[in-house]
Parts: sequence; structure tokens; C-alpha cells
Amino acid sequence: MGIINIKIKEYIYFILMGVKNMILQFRDAGFNVLFWVLIVFIIIGAVALQIYMLIWVYKDAKKRNMDAAIWLLIVIVLGIIGLIIYLIIREPLVTEKSEQPAEVTSTQIETKIPKERTTKYCAMCGEKIPVDVQICSYCGNKISE
Repeated sequence: MGIINIKIKEYIYFILMGVKNMILQFRDAGFNVLFWVLIVFIIIGAVALQIYMLIWVYKDAKKRNMDAAIWLLIVIVLGIIGLIIYLIIREPLVTEKSEQPAEVTSTQIETKIPKERTTKYCAMCGEKIPVDVQICSYCGNKISE
């Protein structure tokens, strides 16, 4: 009987150790899967960022009348360093307004010149009155110049 009990205990021990090892393997496998999923998402994000950076450099170089294809190749080869070089060297943005001289019309000049005041405010009641009156028509206050 003693030998059978020992064998049963050993058998149960091996079963429990096997279950424990299986649990540890699943846990480790789950960690590995999570780790690789994270790595894949990081790689996808880096590729998407690189594509966005290339599109932006190409469009920005075109807007600035620079050789967009050359800058695209530079940024493809050098990556973020190429982007930094582009940001340092790029030409100022050309706008349509800065190319054409501004024309000033006579109406614009007239609006900039202050017109002579035709009204003022009464010091007593605050009503708007003509400049040439001596007495406020609202409160009867004598207006001083």
C-alpha cells in the first residue's frame, strides 16, 4: 500500500507540474504574441509617418517652386535627417499677393484721412450734438469750447 501511495503522489505531482508548466508556457506565449503585435503596430505607424512625411515634403516643395522630385528622393534616402535639411534649406513661400504690387485707389486714400468732426458729446448728459451749438438741446447745459 505504501508503494502505491507514493506512486499516486508522484503521478499527481507530475500532473500538477505539467499543468503548471502549461500555464507558464501559455502566459509566456501570450506575452510573446502581445509583444509581436506591439512591434507590428509600431512598424505600421513608422511606415505611415514616413509616407505622410514624403507626401508633405513633395507638396511643400512644389508650393515653394523647388524641385519636388529631388527633395522627395533626398528625404527617402536620408529619412528624418533629410526632412531636417529640407526644413533648413527650403525657400520662402511664394504667394500671389507678394508678386503683384499693391494698387492704392483714391477711395482708400480718402478713408485713411480723418474727416473733420461734425458732432460731439455733451459733458452733462452724454447726448450727441452738433459741433457748432453753444447749448445742449437735450439738457440745456452750456457747451464750452
